[in-house]
Amino acid sequence: MSRKPKRKLSVPLLRNIADNLRYQHYPWVYVFRLLRASHSLDSGTATENHAAIHNLTAVTDLAERQGDHAIHLTASLMKAIAHMKRTGPEAMQNIQASIAAAWTYQTEASCNIPQLVGLTHILAVACSIREGNSKAMVADLKNMQLMMDTALKDPTWSTISDVIVIPIKRTPKSSQIVSSDTRMVLGIGEDGGDNLMMCFLNKKDTYSITLVPRIKSVNCVILTYLVGIFFLA
Repeated sequence: MSRKPKRKLSVPLLRNIADNLRYQHYPWVYVFRLLRASHSLDSGTATENHAAIHNLTAVTDLAERQGDHAIHLTASLMKAIAHMKRTGPEAMQNIQASIAAAWTYQTEASCNIPQLVGLTHILAVACSIREGNSKAMVADLKNMQLMMDTALKDPTWSTISDVIVIPIKRTPKSSQIVSSDTRMVLGIGEDGGDNLMMCFLNKKDTYSITLVPRIKSVNCVILTYLVGIFFLA
C-alpha cells in the first residue's frame, strides 16, 4: 500500500521535470528533481535509492552548468546520504566523492550557508566512522565541534525556524516562473535573486546531533539515520 502513492507521485513529477527542462525553467527543474530524490530516499528501497542518486546527479550536473553552486552543494550532500544507505567498497568511494564535491564551493559567499556547512561536517564524521579511520574521525570531530560552536553565535541560523534558503542565479525567464505566488517553494530574495526554500533542522536540533558522535560507542548507522532526516521530514 505504501508504495502506490509514491508511484503515483513519481509520474507527475517526471512529467513536470521534462516540461520544465523543455522550457529551460531550471529553478523548477531543481525543485522537482530534489523532491523526487527526497521521496525516493524516504522509501528505503534499493531501486528508489538508485532513482534518488540519478536525480541528484542530474541536479549537480545542471547546477554546475548554470553556475548555481549552492544547489550543487545541496544535491551533493543529499547524494552522500543516499550513498550512505548502500553497502560495498564503491559506496564508500561515492560517499567520499560526494562530500568532496560539497566542499568545492563552500568558500563562495553564496554557499556560506551555515546549515549546509554544518551538514557537511556531520557527514564527514559519519564517513570517517564508517571507514573506521580513527585518526580522520578525531580530526573531523574537532572540525565539526568548532564549526557548530561558532554557528551557535550565528544569527542567520534560526533556533526556531526549519526553513533554509538556497540561492539560485536569476535568469531572463525568472520573472515568468518565480513570483510572490511561488514564495513557499521559489521566492525572490532581498538582493533580487531567486531562492529555493527547503526544510532543515533548526540550530538547536542540529547541535544536538553533533553531540552524538562524542559517545565512543556510537556507530555510523546511528549517525546516518540521524542525518538522514535532512530534507526527508
